[in-house]
Amino acid sequence: MFYELATLSGPLLKLREMDAAAQDWMADAAAGTVLGRWRTDIGQLGQVLLLRQFDSLKYLSEERRRALLDRDPFRVRGLATSVAQESYEGFPFLAPAAPRQAGGIYEFRTYFLTVGGIPATLDWLGSGHRAGQGLYRPPRHQHVRIGWPRSDPPHLGV
Repeated sequence: MFYELATLSGPLLKLREMDAAAQDWMADAAAGTVLGRWRTDIGQLGQVLLLRQFDSLKYLSEERRRALLDRDPFRVRGLATSVAQESYEGFPFLAPAAPRQAGGIYEFRTYFLTVGGIPATLDWLGSGHRAGQGLYRPPRHQHVRIGWPRSDPPHLGV
């Protein structure tokens, strides 16, 4: 599976409007499943995070192209100050991520790996962690802690 994490940045008082506009835009997509939508209230404020899943790199690439060539991607022109999109490929030994209801607090973490660090990371992740590997950028993996804080929070792979 392939995943996209889109970050829409803008004024705090416009986040709800940006989220609604993005939902409408994503509903017109030929492919992709929305796994989750979040608004930040800790850390870097003024962001809407959108996580989508794609069955193939072809579908993810087509959707990325649609966003790049659209004069109003995610329908946030005039609302957002920036739009950033990151692509991930799920690790082959993990089940695909699935949408679910869980708690009200989520933690997004990105780990940038050292040169040659992917094999060791794959070994570590094979021990039960859920995450995904980044595409087209420095080696990294991303995971989302759901329902934090808990002693053993589940992970959603991206």
